[in-house]
Amino acid sequence: MPTIGEMIDKCLELEAYVEQEQNAFDVQIKPYKEAVTALKQACLGELQRTGQQNAKSENGGTAYQQTILSVKVDNQDTLRDFVVQNNRWDMVSLSALKDGVKAYREQFDKDPPGVVSQPITKCNIRRS
Repeated sequence: MPTIGEMIDKCLELEAYVEQEQNAFDVQIKPYKEAVTALKQACLGELQRTGQQNAKSENGGTAYQQTILSVKVDNQDTLRDFVVQNNRWDMVSLSALKDGVKAYREQFDKDPPGVVSQPITKCNIRRS
């Protein structure tokens, strides 16, 4: 059985190896990812130019247009007021923030109503 020191050293060695290999792979794969993006953009341009919603290849692939909606909150107070005044809770999601829950737990020794939290202990290893 290896000592804890040996396990720490091996973990650091493996993490360095994985990072090095990941960086090398990211460099190697970058032109392929860029080519895929360029081809998709070219297909979109051709679909739009020809007025097609989709097109098939001879080998069974299909290019199709998809419109998505990008949404960003630029004023939380205004949005909150609108949602409350108009009962439009379908426009927002509610999630608990860790720092607030942690502070509540420290003060009251329990989770806030409607929240379930679970402390997780893990081991981190860093270089000295």
